[in-house]
Order: sequence, then C-alpha cells, then structure tokens
Amino acid sequence: MKVVIIIPTFNEFGNIQTLMEELNNQFSLMKHECHILVVDDNSPDGTAALVRVLKQRYDNLHLLTGEKNGLGSAYIRGMTYAMETLRADVLFEMDADFSHKPEDVPRLMAEIDAGADFVIGSRYVPGGTIPKEWAWHRKLNSWGGNAVARNVAGIYGVRDCTAGFRAMRTSLLRKINLSDLRVQGYAFQVALLHAVKVAGACIKEIPVEFVERADGESKLGLRDILEFIINAWWIRLHSSKTFIKFAIVGLSGVVVNLCFFTFFLGMGLNKYLASPIAIELSIVSNFILNNYWTFRWRKTVDPTRIRGLKFNVVSLLSLVLSYGTFILLSAQFPDVPPQIHQFIGIIPATLVNYFLNSYWTFRQVDETYKQPDRASKFNARIFPMASVENMTALEEQSNYGTNTDGSARPAIKCLILISLAVLALLLAAQEGPLEGMHWDAPIYLYQAKRFAETHYFVNYARHAVEIVDQVHGNLPAGEEFSHAFWRFVRIGHIAVLGGVVGFFGSTLTAIVFATWLYTSFLITGIAFLFYSVLMLGKMREPELPWFTGAAISTLLFFLSDIYSYLAGNLVSEVLCVFLLSASILALLRSINTGRLPLAILSGLLVFASYTARVESVWTWLTFLVAYLIVWRGKHRSTPWKPFLATCLAAFGFYVAYAYIFYPLADPHHNLAYVSGLTIADPHNGVPAYRLIFVAGGLLWVGAMVCLRWLGQSELVRFGWVWLLLSTLPWIPQFILEGPSQTRMFALLIPPLFLLSSAGWSLLLHHGLRRSIKIAVVGALCLALVSQPKVYAWLHGIPGMWRVQLVHSFLAAPKYERNDYLPTEMVTFSHAVYDADKPTVLVSNPKLSQGNLNLIRFFGPSYQADADLALAGDPTNKKLCDHKFPDLGEPVLFCQGYVDPTSIPAHQASYRILFLRPTNKYAMPNGTHWLETTNFTLDGFRN
Repeated sequence: MKVVIIIPTFNEFGNIQTLMEELNNQFSLMKHECHILVVDDNSPDGTAALVRVLKQRYDNLHLLTGEKNGLGSAYIRGMTYAMETLRADVLFEMDADFSHKPEDVPRLMAEIDAGADFVIGSRYVPGGTIPKEWAWHRKLNSWGGNAVARNVAGIYGVRDCTAGFRAMRTSLLRKINLSDLRVQGYAFQVALLHAVKVAGACIKEIPVEFVERADGESKLGLRDILEFIINAWWIRLHSSKTFIKFAIVGLSGVVVNLCFFTFFLGMGLNKYLASPIAIELSIVSNFILNNYWTFRWRKTVDPTRIRGLKFNVVSLLSLVLSYGTFILLSAQFPDVPPQIHQFIGIIPATLVNYFLNSYWTFRQVDETYKQPDRASKFNARIFPMASVENMTALEEQSNYGTNTDGSARPAIKCLILISLAVLALLLAAQEGPLEGMHWDAPIYLYQAKRFAETHYFVNYARHAVEIVDQVHGNLPAGEEFSHAFWRFVRIGHIAVLGGVVGFFGSTLTAIVFATWLYTSFLITGIAFLFYSVLMLGKMREPELPWFTGAAISTLLFFLSDIYSYLAGNLVSEVLCVFLLSASILALLRSINTGRLPLAILSGLLVFASYTARVESVWTWLTFLVAYLIVWRGKHRSTPWKPFLATCLAAFGFYVAYAYIFYPLADPHHNLAYVSGLTIADPHNGVPAYRLIFVAGGLLWVGAMVCLRWLGQSELVRFGWVWLLLSTLPWIPQFILEGPSQTRMFALLIPPLFLLSSAGWSLLLHHGLRRSIKIAVVGALCLALVSQPKVYAWLHGIPGMWRVQLVHSFLAAPKYERNDYLPTEMVTFSHAVYDADKPTVLVSNPKLSQGNLNLIRFFGPSYQADADLALAGDPTNKKLCDHKFPDLGEPVLFCQGYVDPTSIPAHQASYRILFLRPTNKYAMPNGTHWLETTNFTLDGFRN
C-alpha cells in the first residue's frame, strides 16, 4: 500500500531535517511504499525553503504551501492532495516537533495491516504516557479536551480523542466530505474522529509515549480552545439529534413530574411523599421514551431489561439530587409554593440523567464488537473478568456440566441460583407479618406513620439545636436518653418505611408489604455479596471455584437461624446489609471496569446506609482499609481513583445532609449520645461473644475452615483483617461480657460471607475429601440444632440438656423474638379510637409496648402541620397518675393507677378502658367490651 505521512508545519526549521532522517530510517523497516507530505503555512523561518532542499535528497518527500489558516485547514489541504494527486492508500497525521516518535509509525501501520480503519497513538490507554514535566494546566487542558469530546461531542469508547498522531485508510476518508467539517484549528481532530465514527470505522488505540517538543513553541491558543468547545457543541446539536431528543424527553418528564405532583397534592398526599413518587413516575416515562426513541439507533450490548436496571440506578442518584434540593429549598423557603422547589430540583437531576445515561446506560459499542452468546453473557455476569481472553479460556474449560475448576456450567448455575431464591422465599414465608420480631419493629412502624403524615424532615431541621441540647444533658422529663436523637440517627430507615406507609396508609397491607420488602432487601443483599465474592475472587485468585463456594455459603446462611430472624424484620440492620452489599459491589465493579460513576454510586449507597444507621458506615470503611492493608502495591496499582471517587461522593452527600440538619449531623454529638447510654440491658441478655456467632450463623463454618490457608491466600487474609477491624467497636462488650442484641452484629455478615465462600472454595479446590465430609456433616448438624423443633426434641432427651449451650451460639435469644399481632391490634385500635370522647387506655404490665404502638399506628392520622420532632412516643409506659393528656393525641396510654382518687378525675374527661391478655385476670369493676384470641378489652364501670 502507498502510505503518506502528512506533517503540517509552521516555524519548524529546527526540527524538519532531523525528522526526515528519522522517518526514512523507519521506512526501511516497512514493506509499504512510504511518502512524506509537508504542509507548510508560509513559515517565516524558512521551513519551506529547507524542505525544497531536502527534496533533492529524498524522492519520497513532497511539499505543499499555503496561507496560515489553522491546523485543520492545513490537514484538509494535505489530505485532499494526498488522495487526489499522490493516490495514497493510507494517511498519517503527525507533528513535526518530535512529540510523536518516528519509531511508532510502524506500530500504527501494523494495526492498519491487521484490519483497522483508523488507528490512534493514544496517551490515555494502559501503556501510554504524557510528559512528566507538564504543568497542571497542560494536564487539565488535555484531560478537559477529552472529556468535552466524549461527553459533549458524543465520541464514546475512545480514550484519547484529541490525539494528533493517527493513521487512517483513504477508503474511509472518501466517505467523508472534508469541507463539511467547517473547522480550521485543533478542533479538526475531534471533528474528523466524530465523522469517521459515524461512517462506521473500526477504530483502534495503541499506547504511545507523548514527548515534550524538542524545539520551537506550541501553537495552541485561546482561539483554538474556544473553537474546540464550540465545535464540540456544534457536533452534538447539528450532526446528531440525540441531544435535542433527550431535551424533549426531559421536558416531557418535567410535565409528567409536575402533573403527578400536583395531582397527588390534590388527593391529600403529603408533599414529602408526593415528590419522590412523582419523580419516579417521570423517570419511568423518560426511560421508555429514551429507550425507544432517543437512543434507539445506538447498538448496545445490554438487553432492554438491563438498560432499564442501569437507567434506574442512574435515576437513584438523580432522585437523591432532586429530592435533596426539594427538601433543602422547602426548609429554607417554606413560604414559596412547593411546585417551585420541585421544578428547581428537576434541573440537576436532568443533567445527571443525561450524562450518565448517555455515557453508561445507552453507551454505544463498536461495530466490530462480537455479541457473546447467552452462555458467555451469563458467565460474564457471574465471573466478571479483566479481559475477554480470560473469559474465553474459562469457557473453553467447560466439560460435561462442570468446568475444570469445579464450577458449574451456566445452565446449572442458573438452576442453582433460582433454587436458592425459592428456598429463601419459602423459609421467609414460614412466619407471618410481625412474628418473631425485634421490639424495635413496631416502634419504627409508628415513626413511619409520623413520617408519612407530617413534615418530618422540616421539623427535625427546625428543632436541630434543641435536640442537640438533649444529647448533652438537657433531657425531657421521663427520658433516660434523647429519643428524638435516636430517631434522627435512624431517619433513613424511618423514611423507607414511611414511603410504604405513605403509599398504603396505616393499614395491614402496609405492614405486609413492608415485611416482604425487607425480606427482599435481605435476599438481594446476599445476592450482591454473592456477586461481590465472585468478582473479588476472580480478580485475585481466579483458579478457585468461587461460584460453588459462594453457593454453599448462601445455602448455609439461609439455613441459619439468623436468616429466619432477620427476614422481614423491620429493623435498620436489614436495610443496611442491603445498602452496604450494593455499595461494595458497585465499588468492585468500578475497580474492575474503571467506570467512576459506579464508584460515585457506591458513595451514594454508603451515605444512604449512614442515614439508616450511623454506625453501619464502619463496615464500609473497614473494607477500604483492609483492601489497602492487604493489596496495596500488589498485583496491580492501588485503585486510588475509585476509592477517592467513592469517598468524595459519600462525603459530598454527607456535607449536604449535615448542612440541612445542622448541627444534628455533627459526629461529636453522636459520640456524646453513645457515651450517655448505659450498658445495662433490661432483659439480662446473652453475652456479646455468643451473639456474634449467632449473627454469622453457619457462615462461621467456612470462615473457620479458611484459617488453614491464612498464610497462603491473600483473599483469606483480607477477609480476616476486614472482620477483625469490623469488630473493634465491640471489644469492650466482649471483654466485659456485657449483654447485647443479635441484630447489632448483622453488619458482620459481609466479611463473614466472604470468608465462608473462601473456605468452601479452598476445600473444593484442594480436594480434601475428609475435611469436606467433616465440614458438611458439622454444618448440617449445627443447622439441625439451630431449628427450634429439633432443639426442643433434643433438649427433652435425658442427658441432652447440654445442647442448650450449643444452641445459644446458633439461635437468637427468645427475648429478642416477639410475636406482635397486627390483625388483633387493628380491631382494638378501631374500638379505642371510635368515640367522640377521649380515652384512657390502661394496659396490663405484661402487654408489650409494641402492641400499643400498633394500636396507635392503626389510629387516626396526624395533621400535616403537626410538629412532632420533640414529641415522645405516646405509648411509653407510665402510670396514669403521672401522665398528662396530650392535646394532639385522643388516647392516653398508661399502665394503671396508684392513687384511686385519680380515677374520678379522669372519668370526668375520658372514658377508661383496660386492655389485658385474655388469660389474665379481669378488672373487678370492669365491663367486657371486646375479646379476641389473645386479648380482651374491658370498660370501667362507674
């Protein structure tokens, strides 16, 4: 083929002769007919005159002169001349200042010979470099130019869009009208690259070392920069309809958002609940229009369902931005109509939606990309690899249902995953709503009612200073700690439940839905941990059968008592396990793929977990620390960019959160709050060192097994470092053998799941049959002992009472499992609140406060303007003599009278009712009002 290297020059007298010599030396190593075309813009230093002299020495040297109109103009002249006069087959773009090494010319040409249409000598692919001596503004200028080219001009998939060292086939250029590019300066590089992509070019990037120019000065000026930016926007607006379509779709989303928001307000829905629902409906509308209209022409790898999932992930970030803006403006400007706040919140959400969806969700792939078959796509999701070659090698190992590493084929993997999911759902369905619950569950439900019916966020922002005063000793009467601050450090969890209550109302349906929602949170969290283990394992120790090890760990977790305890339990730890697992998976994907939006998503999820339970962020921080301790500088460079991006994102969201609720979110107040709590437990609880085993369940079997390879496996060391760091806050509890609660240790599930998967994978990999049998039999025996019916049977056998010691390490204590009866409480709630006269409800001391919370949950709604941030729980158990009526509460909850003279005083203003378990004695002067299977309601006889 005939190759022509085009070299535009202006005042390159000091470089041109040496460059000709170096290039001709390289030509001797190539099998093609090579020529050099110097396009000089009438350089005043005599560059053209020197080239004319050199032409007498080199027959392959050509000269083309003209007026100085910019780099783009020079290249267009040179390309036209090379194609029409010199009849070139391949053209090169190259600088005359030795920024591009002549010895790289054969490397670029080799890619053309291999079938590429357009080859870029790239500074920003692995192996490529830029000069170390570049000042920060030079680096920023280069990085910013590429960012503008990709995200504004829409040149996706190319790492170095502004490179000036490129090779291309003239058959490709003949499809393009160069005069239509309408650029003269450095913007030509981006304009041409965009044109060849549209023409369907096969583009290849190879790494090169970009060298600081040897002689002369850079020609890049402010005019070139402005032309570059304007041209990028011109490409976006003129040569593609995508941006205009997206803008139209975005406008339709605004209309959908505001219409539904106004509709929900008209239906009487709280504005803080109407806002996110309207946002989500507009997101769904935008996806449908973008998928089937805006980005319909883009060829992507992912099917529609995956694009929809990605779109919703991006929209989660948009939802937080829009909703956060709405809350901030509502708190700062309460007198402004909420539609104005909603409209302003749409603006950042729209920008984030466009750039992330265009870059990630609907990202176009090259025409030369080979679509994998279904098995390959399934393996790609199960085993995320660093390269396609590794995936191909793994698939080639597949044989008779299993791979050589012991892992199952895709069809069997799919069957295993479906079976595990079905098992998890069946086990969760064994108990009804609010059966076997922690005592905090009904408290959270009552707070969710408050959230759905009042301005919860605004009230907390309004009373932030007063709540801080409570933390530092100025407690309300009757409170041993600040209940308002306790609610604040769980406000994200309350908001999730509040969304359910706001949608379904204070009904049984809301409780059932919330129960299954939190069950799905737990199952999905384990699924995220499953994929995280596969990804981390294949990144670090790909020879192990991670799928099988993770599948065994998942099965053992579902068979553990901790799963039956947490499934459907409306406590904050369940939500945090889900959010932390999703955050870790997003961060690992960002490390593996280099996509920083995933790292930002990880930071967002961590922040969400922080709002649900402040201390949950410790598990995520220890993950980062353990990663740096074990793998810093090993195998590959430390992933500082993803780590920095996720930390900055989490911190940025925290700063906005802290500003809205200032000074409540100050960490010092949380420390003061914790230090004010007492270790004493009203239930004479189980020591913490036992509950840590209960929280891990049968995952501890695999975790203990992997200790055998602690010295050989870096991943095992990472898991144990992570686990030990995660347990640091509980060391005082272990030493003092203080009582604790099982749910608090649920945040150790992520590192335990990793260690369990590693243990089983290592056992299978090394083929230790005897050890495998012992581990399997031991795990099954422990699973049986943890089951209540089996334990009760064993405990009844003479001499087997000692099994209770083993059981205490496997099952949550009975005092943490409470059966609340929502179907009965809704009946009593209607009876108690269905009266014109206020009521005093006297409850038996044996009746749990959770049932009273449910009675109030099913009761009448609060006024939207009710300010309850400082209000305590009306069901807190106190003597009726010491409890004063609350004007906002039609029912006074109390435990009984000490002074009989208080009863007539209450009778004058209230009707007095007594609620007791059916098997307990009735009031001597009571009248029977209502009875259910477990409870009886009596009236007071005058």
